[in-house]
Amino acid sequence: MRQSSALALLTLGLALGPAGLAHAYELHTTPDGDPTHWVQGRVVFRISPEARARLGSDAISRAMVMATEAWRGLPGSPDLIAGTGGGAGLLEPSATDGVNGIYISDESLGGDHLAETRLTFEPSMGRIVDADIVLSGVVPWSVMDEGGEDHAVYDLGAVVTHEMGHALGLSDEPTVDGATMFPRFARGDTRARTPEVDDERGVLAAYRAHPAGVYASGACSAGGDASTGGMVGLALLLLAANRRRRPQWARDRR
Repeated sequence: MRQSSALALLTLGLALGPAGLAHAYELHTTPDGDPTHWVQGRVVFRISPEARARLGSDAISRAMVMATEAWRGLPGSPDLIAGTGGGAGLLEPSATDGVNGIYISDESLGGDHLAETRLTFEPSMGRIVDADIVLSGVVPWSVMDEGGEDHAVYDLGAVVTHEMGHALGLSDEPTVDGATMFPRFARGDTRARTPEVDDERGVLAAYRAHPAGVYASGACSAGGDASTGGMVGLALLLLAANRRRRPQWARDRR
């Protein structure tokens, strides 16, 4: 993928530092410590044709609705919307097209990652202008039935919900096993579909000082598109979900 010379690439590794006393959640922040955040009240995500074809239109649509609904209604945060149609032009992720997309890739995402979220934001203020979620095309996916167990596949709904948390401005939280932002996934595990209290507190913290919809301007439409013309120093933040099983994670922590 060709990157604009105006973009800086930052790969965010797994944070293993101790949790704070008041909370465990982690936020994406600018170099000055401001949370990355959306300013518009509605952020639309569209599905690329290849993702629909490879994952099944019904499966990826169900996962998208599941993921966007999971984060809805938190005060100050934007509504994440699963867009219908309009994804025909989404051929590959672009940091500067202002269109938030869901993609699938057969190229390595690094290590044993299931998915990654690429955020483009203004380093000075933390305003997010673009978010793309890329799913691995080399692992088995399915949207599992409620209460069902299938240890041969990864649950698409759970992983997309986790990635939508990144899109809102949350980072991985490796100390709260069971939280949606816990960065390890086992096959057949659906727990990340439902954000825990710690996940929700993280979103509230990210938007407390920058409530979405209050500072929206003509540069950001209700559809989630953003013009990057004239912006100075955009940064691309790359976050990934790891697919190791939890017993391996426990050994990694020692």
